[in-house]
Amino acid sequence: MNVHSVFHTVRAFYLDLAQWASEHPEEWGALVFPPPVTSADLREFRHFKHKRRQKMQDRTRQLVPLMPQLLRSVREHWTLRQQLLSHAQECVAGEIFETAGRTWQRVTRYSDRRNIQFGLDIIWVREVGVTPGTPFNCQQEEEDAFWTWAILEVGRHTGLRREEILELTRRGIDTFTTSDGQQVLTLTIAPSKTDQERCLPIAPDLAHVLATIIRRVQGNLAKFPVVERYDPNEKVMGEPLTYLFQRTRSTRRWVLSDEALPHLLRKASRRAGLKFADGEPATITSHDLRRMYATEAVHHGLPLHILAKLMGHADLETTRGYAALYDEDVLRQHRAYLARRRALRPPEEYREPTDE
Repeated sequence: MNVHSVFHTVRAFYLDLAQWASEHPEEWGALVFPPPVTSADLREFRHFKHKRRQKMQDRTRQLVPLMPQLLRSVREHWTLRQQLLSHAQECVAGEIFETAGRTWQRVTRYSDRRNIQFGLDIIWVREVGVTPGTPFNCQQEEEDAFWTWAILEVGRHTGLRREEILELTRRGIDTFTTSDGQQVLTLTIAPSKTDQERCLPIAPDLAHVLATIIRRVQGNLAKFPVVERYDPNEKVMGEPLTYLFQRTRSTRRWVLSDEALPHLLRKASRRAGLKFADGEPATITSHDLRRMYATEAVHHGLPLHILAKLMGHADLETTRGYAALYDEDVLRQHRAYLARRRALRPPEEYREPTDE
């Protein structure tokens, strides 16, 4: 743990006590003391924070060019797993078949008898001609491939935090009527870090992803299923809701865990063979997706205060730290600013230059 973050946490705790005491003196007044960590002690922390911000922005600049490679790999892997599952379902145990130019065999496991007793028909396959050719659960592999694709697409189109992605619900998808009567699809984000609910406009690409998730989860059911979710922060089970990121394991439904999301992204990054410029392996996280979302938004001219609203930031400085600007962005935005300013000024101020 970094000593600067410890100092910051300790000082914040004492300041919180002082704030609570001003609101409820009878409960917290006796616990107020001067913070042992002064503002002078945090000066070095501000320098450390600045260096950390620069490091994260440099990481974002290196990861942005790798996104097409990751997207292509994730989509191809999901397509292969879909084809593999479809072909395996048509085969009997022991039968050999081909998918995408590779040879596979459907196999049985000792646990299959017990699974059948519980109404489970798990399809095991192994690749023929490779060592060790370990059998794997074909349905689970296809599920993992789908949810990896869903996490990646939702993360890069929304810039949501990890817990916000997992807390998305079917009821959170709604329509908003603008002042001119247009209907806009919106996605409601549950309160998380700032304890404030917010709405995101749903772009066509994101709408396609959400529709695919809804079809996947609901299937042939008349209503979208509800499921409980364990809150790792509050250490309680929440009420049943129409969570989008829910999957079926055995005979029950459950929401993807906090650990599942980074685990799937790590596997996808390794499978895609992502590497930094120095040749070191690169692993994309949900927070990297959030930073790349901010960088792309600024690159395309979205005002910083609007981006802060979309990302759920209370402070513009926080948003500014997320967006990794390129020199090209600075030059382009400056030229656009000059063009706008010139259009608003009287034309006589911009006379054509003469030899004199």
